Amino acid sequence: MTRSILSLRASPGERLDLSRLDPVAFAASTQGEVARLPVGMGGGGPLLGDLFDIRLGDEDTLVIEGGSPRFDRLGQGLAAGTIRVVGDVGQLVGRGMTGGHLDIEGAAGPLAGSGMAGGSIRIGGDADDCLGGTMPGEMAGMRGGQIVVEGNAAARCGISMKGVDIVVGGNVGHNSAFMAQAGRLVVRGDAGDGLGDSIY
Repeated sequence: MTRSILSLRASPGERLDLSRLDPVAFAASTQGEVARLPVGMGGGGPLLGDLFDIRLGDEDTLVIEGGSPRFDRLGQGLAAGTIRVVGDVGQLVGRGMTGGHLDIEGAAGPLAGSGMAGGSIRIGGDADDCLGGTMPGEMAGMRGGQIVVEGNAAARCGISMKGVDIVVGGNVGHNSAFMAQAGRLVVRGDAGDGLGDSIY
């Protein structure tokens, strides 16, 4: 059994939409199919094979060697399998996950785990604003799963969460767990102002 591996050739010159990277699908795909996946934010933009060297395996595990704050929506809607990133990621990683595991060795941008319903995320560095939180217009944040951050989490961590676990090894910013409905936020460092305000 071998893992699928993507090796980044150079830092991307634009934000990338990596929501189509599915470790389970990769295990049943051809090299050409994976290389032709669009990763640009608009209708055009680069294909996966333009930016990464690709080695496909038969495990439900994908390793991305090299990261970037421009890696957006990685693991969005992930239902099964594992994605591991050796580096940083951008915004909305793990959005709407229902299962599987996302393992990030570096830092994560805003809204990691937004709308998450299951699965788990580990962030080895820091997490930006609204970890496990809400997108504009949404009434609830995370409703299932677990997030572990080994560094710090910025403002509004766990806003409107319900029935989940978030563990932060460092500090959290202001208004964390604001309007939380259920679940648990564990902070091993310091917390900013407004922790747990308006808990239901």
